[in-house]
Amino acid sequence: MNIEQDIIETAAKQLAAEIDRSVLKSMGYYKDVQLVRDTGTVFGTQYHTVEPRNLEWQDSRRLWDDMMLWCNHAFGELSSPWQTEPNGRWYANNAKFWFRDEKDLAWFMLRWA
Repeated sequence: MNIEQDIIETAAKQLAAEIDRSVLKSMGYYKDVQLVRDTGTVFGTQYHTVEPRNLEWQDSRRLWDDMMLWCNHAFGELSSPWQTEPNGRWYANNAKFWFRDEKDLAWFMLRWA
């Protein structure tokens, strides 16, 4: 295969992938979301955070609500970081999800990535 054929094949694959994403997105099966991982602390305890980004505004609220509902089912009730003795399994604050255990973050990433 020569360089021209290689360029054309690469462009065709990228175009096909973009068409697939557009079709799946229009049907509600694909979310163009970026999950940004980080860490933070809540009263001295380290937590693993993930921030959903790159959402269209109209999708962001619905997706956030779906994520909250899923977390409630998977990890139990939402904890409040403002309790006098915070030690919750997970929090939702500052447009991020906060997980005490890294395995919970991994489950979240597998579900929503």
